[in-house]
Amino acid sequence: AAYRRARRRAIFLDWGGTLVPLEMGLGGVASSLVEYSHSELAPSIHHCIEELAQDPRNLLMVLSGQERSRMEAVFRDIPGASLAAEHGFFFKLGSFPGVRRAVSAQWEQLVKDFDLSWKEVTLAILDAYTVRTNGACVQNKGSSLVWRFDEVDPEFGTMQAKELRDHLQGVLSNYPLQVVMGKGYLEIRPNGINKGVMVDHVVSLLYSQSGGVDFIMCIGDDAADEAMFSALQSRFGTSTQASPNRPAVFTAVVGQKPSAAQFFLNDSDEVVELCQSLRLHSTKANRNRSMGDLQRAERIWTQGGTEGAAAACASAARGSLQQCGTSSSAFVPSSTSGPLPSICATAAGYSSGERNRWSQ
Repeated sequence: AAYRRARRRAIFLDWGGTLVPLEMGLGGVASSLVEYSHSELAPSIHHCIEELAQDPRNLLMVLSGQERSRMEAVFRDIPGASLAAEHGFFFKLGSFPGVRRAVSAQWEQLVKDFDLSWKEVTLAILDAYTVRTNGACVQNKGSSLVWRFDEVDPEFGTMQAKELRDHLQGVLSNYPLQVVMGKGYLEIRPNGINKGVMVDHVVSLLYSQSGGVDFIMCIGDDAADEAMFSALQSRFGTSTQASPNRPAVFTAVVGQKPSAAQFFLNDSDEVVELCQSLRLHSTKANRNRSMGDLQRAERIWTQGGTEGAAAACASAARGSLQQCGTSSSAFVPSSTSGPLPSICATAAGYSSGERNRWSQ
């Protein structure tokens, strides 16, 4: 099984919209930059992330467009987790497979000595648009500026954002910047900095410091996360089968939408269910599992047929992660008959009817 048998694993998870659901703004826009109403993770999510991060075979990284301070506040009690803030401009490494890092690991910059002189003129433009767009606001981060319109009337907010984007692209054309429009926000950030670059950097570190990686799982929900899927596809291809020279790679997008990811999950609840399933297979976590937990895990991961595919993500047979097409217009199953594949069942490596036991 891909996850169980892997000696070195990398798990990359987006935060807002993936680990936790997005909050709806007054304008009806689900914003991935909205301030989360809870400063702490739900206990079930916290416990799951903590155990996956503590597994000595795992590197677990949570990536976000949020600032370092906000990520620190939420993930401070999970020292084994690696963090990437502001789309990877800042990152902090936790535990590597086979390499135990200090709990007091410091934040690093992916790009050194980045010029921020563009901020003054950009802020003036953003402020002007904010004044004439009721409900909009500006967020000044360490490496970027964000114009948020998730509290604006959706139609008017989108129109203003597109106009602002076109204006900024002209004014800032001589700066090494990109203007990115997302769910309820417009962000101006450094060129060459995105979650895909961050993921590729971490994978390179795994090969140089930990002897490589055998299993990679990457999940995100919006346009900013597509760079992760594309980076992994460019480096390793799309096969979910490990080989001596490449890991088994599983990429998934939250929501049914065109994506470079191989699979999709319906919502963040299913992401957490998937992580809970992996948690039950984590080497270190299993040492503290009760017999009931182990028996439940066996039932979830070894059921065959349609029930097994769904149960891989939830014992209640909820819809599981399904394979999506690469077409820009539709998602298509990998075959025209039978259940759509679950990433849980696929990653576990169980075929229909297989009954591998924990003792084997």
